[in-house]
Amino acid sequence: MKRYFLLAVIFINIIVFASCNNSSKKQNQENAQTTEYKDLGYKRLVGTIRDKGVVLHLIESEKVAIGNPNDDEGGFSGTFITEGNSAPLIISGHRVKDSVVQLVAHDRYHSVDTLNGILSDSTFKGEIKGPGGQHLSFQFKEKYPEGSLRWRVTSFNDSLKIASDSSKIGALATTDLMSLWPVSKKDSSRLLPIKKDFSQSFYKQSESFSSADKLLHSVSDDFFLKFKKQVSQVSKKQEELRPSLQWSYLTYMNLTSNVNQIISLIYTQYQFLGGAHGDQKEFGYAMNLKSGKRIQLADLFKSGYEKILQQKLEEKFRLEYNIPEDAALNGRKGLLFEKHLKISSNFYLTPYGIGFIYNPAEVAPHVVGVIDLYLPNEELKELLKK
Repeated sequence: MKRYFLLAVIFINIIVFASCNNSSKKQNQENAQTTEYKDLGYKRLVGTIRDKGVVLHLIESEKVAIGNPNDDEGGFSGTFITEGNSAPLIISGHRVKDSVVQLVAHDRYHSVDTLNGILSDSTFKGEIKGPGGQHLSFQFKEKYPEGSLRWRVTSFNDSLKIASDSSKIGALATTDLMSLWPVSKKDSSRLLPIKKDFSQSFYKQSESFSSADKLLHSVSDDFFLKFKKQVSQVSKKQEELRPSLQWSYLTYMNLTSNVNQIISLIYTQYQFLGGAHGDQKEFGYAMNLKSGKRIQLADLFKSGYEKILQQKLEEKFRLEYNIPEDAALNGRKGLLFEKHLKISSNFYLTPYGIGFIYNPAEVAPHVVGVIDLYLPNEELKELLKK
């Protein structure tokens, strides 16, 4: 639910920004506004908070895409991974001024920690404030140990407005796309499987792209082509284009593991194609850099793991959604379509656990949103392969 709220705010900002920045140059009743590709930064920051190791996967966001084009503050996103049994937290934040940065770490429902500090080329140091009001100092250092990757972050946004002949009212489509892209100076060949997966599995392209900017441009073009076909169908049925004919496509990625030859992340996409609500989906990704293959559940768990893992997922679901032990998961106090919760093959990894993702309307009504059930390795040690 928290993620739905954040995406709704971003979506509204995208529409406002695109509507206020249409180019005056028209051709065939189409008005396009393109923001150039922008390479942004990824940092793998390591430190200690409350006597526990922390890895902060920090991404600097496109400062124009979801805000005022004259705003120089910029923005940040990412994940906050704590050693132990805690689920990863989502990071959002912005530059207060110059190198002063404020970050908020939150779960699906509320803020957990607020970090204020100085972000330099290789360090991030300052003060953290927890929900209880406790203030602690921290210092993170940028580190890329053996078995980790550096990442290029590319964002691209575009808009297309199609106006009718006799009215200023028209149809608007926007794309706001972000992709991580692996970088390696030593052995670029080991990155080819990742680039192929990103191009074909996530963005549904027929070919594998060598660069993120070409990939995102192709994705945006495909989206606009579908939009033009829809507009053409609508305009044949009525004289004026409906003012509600607005489409939007938003994507981003967040790393959850970048160490010990294991790369894992969550790819999020949000599409609004008209109607009552948009469609948000999340996809977990895990790659073994040593073998060059995507990690499957069978690679992680011992033979015969299914029954016990399903029980653990159901227990976690009851805990997360306050469903009593004696209540049916699909009953009056439950939320699911079925009596039992299936094991999802859509998962991500952290160094300390596994998160299982269920997208809207997959196992529960759409209003429930994305279900993310995180099981720490400590709870799975009887099932995990060594």
